[in-house]
Amino acid sequence: MRTRIASPAILVFLLLGHSTLNAQAISKHQASRQDQVNSGEQIFKKVAPSLAALRTVKSGQTHAVASAIVLTPDGFIGTNYHATQGADEVEVTLPESGQGGPHLALKHLKLMYLDSSKDLAILKADVEGLHSLGCPSDQTVSTRVGERVYALGNPRGLESTISDGIISGLRTIYGQDVIQHTAPISPGSSGGALVDSQGNLIGMNSWQVRDSQNLNFAIPRKYLCAALAQAQHATVELTFPKDELDRDNKFAKRAREALVQHDYIEAINIGTQAIGAGESSSEIYAILGEAYSSSGNTQEAERYLLQCVLLTGNDDEFKQEARVFLLKIFTDKFKQDPASVNRTTFLKVATDFLDSKSPLNNVGDALYQECRREAASVAGTLNSINGTWIDASEDESLNRSFNDCTYKITPDDSGRFWLTTQGHETARTALTLNTFYVAGKISESDGIISGVLQKDETIVSNEDPHINGVARQSVSVVLKLSDDMMALEGTADYSDIRSSGDLSSVLLTLMKPSIGEHRIRLVRSH
Repeated sequence: MRTRIASPAILVFLLLGHSTLNAQAISKHQASRQDQVNSGEQIFKKVAPSLAALRTVKSGQTHAVASAIVLTPDGFIGTNYHATQGADEVEVTLPESGQGGPHLALKHLKLMYLDSSKDLAILKADVEGLHSLGCPSDQTVSTRVGERVYALGNPRGLESTISDGIISGLRTIYGQDVIQHTAPISPGSSGGALVDSQGNLIGMNSWQVRDSQNLNFAIPRKYLCAALAQAQHATVELTFPKDELDRDNKFAKRAREALVQHDYIEAINIGTQAIGAGESSSEIYAILGEAYSSSGNTQEAERYLLQCVLLTGNDDEFKQEARVFLLKIFTDKFKQDPASVNRTTFLKVATDFLDSKSPLNNVGDALYQECRREAASVAGTLNSINGTWIDASEDESLNRSFNDCTYKITPDDSGRFWLTTQGHETARTALTLNTFYVAGKISESDGIISGVLQKDETIVSNEDPHINGVARQSVSVVLKLSDDMMALEGTADYSDIRSSGDLSSVLLTLMKPSIGEHRIRLVRSH
């Protein structure tokens, strides 16, 4: 049986949460929701006829078993890339009316689409009138953390099995979205359907984290629908991908020889030919990335190196080789312009590099040790709050009197940080208002940044210098660095106002709306 199991290294990244994909928990009640939630029995009756048991054949023998989803009545069927690896041909069996109903066997399916990075494959059977789950583009079908979901597939070859759970997280891994859920899956579930409580397809079950507590992952529907659209327009049947151990490495050997001889153009040409011939592998992508990097084209290098580490299958020395050069590229780019590097991807590459047990036969010891030092310092560098921040609060700005204020966070000798802002001036008829923080110390502990700032407002008359007023207010802040490390989010609690001077009543009026706690958000200026 075939499944896809993630290495423990990915857990480090998952515990950090997601950058771009963290979702709000589902509400206990949604007044606008029209559809009635269906029972598990109703879900099964609706979805099971569109669920296929997939069997791959190699040299006349069963090579692997998995699951698949009928996407269209005219025979387009989706499954995982890794479920098709090593196959000479693929067969599927369909229970036309669900569990216990008559079965329809379809043989010699054509492979019309492959994407190893997203772990997707689209097959085509010469048949009409199938029960299909469909791949609608309806954007009103949302995916929410806490939502009840159902997984349907063929775990351990047990056809037409249903289990339930909830969506426990919406993640981004290497820039690609995934759905984390608790509906139990097992080897053989790969390629099966993940549906919501109305039986709508929301994803394809793909992999689980080994030695963990119910960490299951599905490919979002949007990727599956895009793959189907390309398959429907494809005119050329593809060959099934080879198992890594069965690959003919003639391309890789020639490309590696060219790379060793510093003939980067030849290495790139051979590597490109290998991909065109359907002989891509982690070694080919690593060689292409290194060749482009050595020839100065870091944009193409980054693309191929990321493709290498995204490939399905076990971790190997070539993925580790790719991480070495990705770390070099990301480190150099980050030093020149921190905004040019996706921080979550940078951290994931560094974490996987340190956790990987794969050897590095094609990387020198000096470079390896340099990368280990760089990778070990990445987390601290990316999570540092030093720098310039801009107030992007939706409700109240931290400064309150001015929008888009800029703040500077700098460390001090005691291990804490100063948060300061420059003074602002606003003309108000014959008066000038200045608002600024004199100084404020904050500290960081277990990812929480907290401290007390001091906000000053002064107001003077442009006509009579003897008329002035001063007001002071303490502001307690509690902030947390966001999962993508690009924002500080939390609250500011404004205390009572102390004022003095001839215009103190004006100052009190200006500052009074700030009293109390407000949600604030600061974003990096770069």
